[in-house]
Amino acid sequence: MSQTAAQLVAALRRGRRDATAEVTVLADRPDATVVRCGQVVAKAHPPGTDPAELAVRLGIAAHPRCAGILLPPVDDGMTALPDGRRVTLWPYGEPVAPDAPDAAPWVEAGKLLARL
Repeated sequence: MSQTAAQLVAALRRGRRDATAEVTVLADRPDATVVRCGQVVAKAHPPGTDPAELAVRLGIAAHPRCAGILLPPVDDGMTALPDGRRVTLWPYGEPVAPDAPDAAPWVEAGKLLARL
């Protein structure tokens, strides 16, 4: 586990009810690190991410008019890792397997796109 992933795990577990849940590193790349703990996913955004721009994106995702279209963050705040990378929290959802793209809910995705 990289230092960024370890810091992200520590940040995710701080103050969470499911802090003892199993941790899974979902992605650990220079541009983004994503860790799951229980039903919450924490994402460390790329270095240099503008906090104001990220706050706008979080606000849009959390806006009531986007309910059922966009996945809202777990909370509207963000924290930072010791290296300054911004961290956001999201509900965990079951991803489509990369090797099974036909399993994606394409009809539902089209309906969501139309609602946007």
